[in-house]
Parts: sequence; structure tokens; C-alpha cells
Amino acid sequence: MRIAKARTLWIFDQEQHQNVFTNPWRKSLPQQIKGFVECGQLGGWIVRSLKAKRMSGSDAAPAKETEGSAAIHFRQIAEFKEILRKGKLRRDDRLLFLNPWHPGIGQCAELARKASLRLSIDVMWQSGPTKDWNNGVTIKRTKVRADLERSVFRDADRHYFATYAHWRHQNSGGDFSNFADKVHFVGWPMEYLRDAVPSGSRDTKKDVILLPHNVEPYFQSKIRDILQTKLVNYEVISADARRISKARYRDLIARSAAVVATGHEDVLGVGIFEGLLAVAVPIVPALHSY
Repeated sequence: MRIAKARTLWIFDQEQHQNVFTNPWRKSLPQQIKGFVECGQLGGWIVRSLKAKRMSGSDAAPAKETEGSAAIHFRQIAEFKEILRKGKLRRDDRLLFLNPWHPGIGQCAELARKASLRLSIDVMWQSGPTKDWNNGVTIKRTKVRADLERSVFRDADRHYFATYAHWRHQNSGGDFSNFADKVHFVGWPMEYLRDAVPSGSRDTKKDVILLPHNVEPYFQSKIRDILQTKLVNYEVISADARRISKARYRDLIARSAAVVATGHEDVLGVGIFEGLLAVAVPIVPALHSY
């Protein structure tokens, strides 16, 4: 097998969707890591992304937003196999998975073992309690899911969590404490949010109370009605209820006097971060990442 001269970090992208945090991460995270490499904090690494292109000869194109994650994941695995076959991987390269339930974690680990190639596998987790959106009741982790997650912890070398609270959520309902030595707390990769809010937001008229994306249907109408009754000088808007575009959402963030967190599974609080950048007052529960 041909040995490359420099170690490479291979990033397995998430599926695309304009209204969730994963799409900005796909663009900003490689740039962020390259910045650390260039300033010497990460040493001599090459950063590559497996972008899950549709394999159709010379007409290969990026995956569509509407395409299922399973199809994207299996194409990434096929791309990884081709990279391995061509000898482009070297000992001590790293694979970084942005989705902890990617089937390629175990498959790539096994392929590397069969090739007698020692790779480091890293996983980013967005862990939080799982709730039933209809009644707000916590859904217990099933044995199948717990076994799957344990296999991910077993096969990967490093597991990245934003905070200890996220790790505590992951560890509840299923004992993952045996893997604690693999866990790293790295904060939120939110540097991209510097450009997420329109310039001039501080001077924009604040006439909106915004319920950001991921508002649960069970609470959506109730909270909106209560706020509208008490805050009659503001328009209370639920981003999910109106199914607005990301561009329209940016405009609403700029006009928001306050942003309200209502999700039972809000593990990163991206909408609240955006509101803070637009000097909106955050209204949040004493739960989750808050």
C-alpha cells in the first residue's frame, strides 16, 4: 500500500438541510480546522471532506437536501473504500464523523483492521434526552439503540461533546461510563455564527418575539398564544409554524426583542446563540444545554 507523506483528517459530512445547524457545520468546520492547522495548533494535517456526491460518472453532484441520510452514508462508505483501495490512507490518519449514528463508523473501523491500517476514528455527538413530541414524555433508550451506541463507543477512539451536560444526557438510561476515558469536552463549534445575523441588527427595530426552529407542536400554539396575550406590543412568531426560509429567518432574528426556547430536545441552542448575536433577550428553561 502506498504511504502518503502527511497525515489526513477525513471528515464524513452530514446530510444537507437549510434550516438546521448541520449545513453550516459542513461548510465552516473544515475551514475552522484548517485555520488551526495553518496557525500551528494542530501540526501538519491535511483536511479532506467526503461530501457524499452522487456517483454518476462525470456528472457527480452534491447530495440533494431531500435525499435520505442512508443513501448519503452508503456513498461515503463506498468513497472511503475507493480511497483505501488506491492507497491514499496512511497510518495515524483520522476519520471524523459528524453523525454518531453513521453506519460507516463500524464498517470503516473493520475495513482498516482488515488492511492492517491503524486509523483514529473520532465522533461528534449532539446528545440530549429524547422526547415524545405529542405529550412531552421522555422516550426510554431501547436496547437496540443502546447496543448500537455502545458499538460506536467501542469502535471509535474519541468522542466529542459540547459540555458535560451533553455527556450526562448520553450516559443516562444506558451505562457508557466504561468509555469515559474516550470522551472530550470541546464546546460549541459556533464560530460560523459571526456571519449568521445580518449586520446592523443592533439598530434594527425590535418588534418580534421569536420562537426559533425546533419548536415542538405540543407547545407551539399554547406558548405562542400566552406570549401574544401578555406582550401585545410585539408580534409573536413561531419559525416552525410558518415554515419560513433561512433568509426570512435571518431577518426575523434581527428584529427580535426576545428569543424563546421551547424544545424538549434542544441540545445545542443554536437559535438562542443567533438571538444573542442580534442582542435579543433569551428566554430559556433551566434544562438541556442552557
